[in-house]
Amino acid sequence: MTRWHRWPFGAVRAGGLFRGRAADLTGKVVIITGASSGIGRAAAHAFAREGACVVLVARRAERLRAVADALAEMGAAAWVMPADVTCDHDLEALVEHALGACGRIDILVNNAGLAFGGGHHALEPARLRRLVDTNVYGPCASRSSSCR
Repeated sequence: MTRWHRWPFGAVRAGGLFRGRAADLTGKVVIITGASSGIGRAAAHAFAREGACVVLVARRAERLRAVADALAEMGAAAWVMPADVTCDHDLEALVEHALGACGRIDILVNNAGLAFGGGHHALEPARLRRLVDTNVYGPCASRSSSCR
C-alpha cells in the first residue's frame, strides 16, 4: 500500500517526490531559497532523501549550517550559501557558488518569502518594499540569475 504525505506543493508518495511517475533525483543539483526554516528546510530534507545535492540559501547562516549538519548526518551532500534574494550581487554570487561547487543547476526552489501581520494599510512603506522585494522581485531575479 502506498502512503501519501501532504506537502504545500502537493501530495508526496512516501519514498518519492512525484506522484504517478518515478523521478530519479540522484545527483541533481537543487538550489532552495528560504532553506533555513519551515517549508524550505523540509524541502531540503525531501530532496536530500531522494539523493539530490542541495544548495541551501537564506539570510541566516547559522540556521543554514544547522540544516546542512542535519543533512550531512543523513549522508547527503549540502552546501551553505548565505544570501539575500533581494540583492542582485548575492544572487550572482549564489549562482557562481553553485556552479563552482556542483558544476550545474538542475532545479531551483524559490521558497524565500516574508509575511507581516495586519492589513496592507498597517504596513509602513519600508516594510511593504521589503515584502514586495522578497516575495515578488526575489523569485524573478533568482530565476533570471540561475538561467543564464
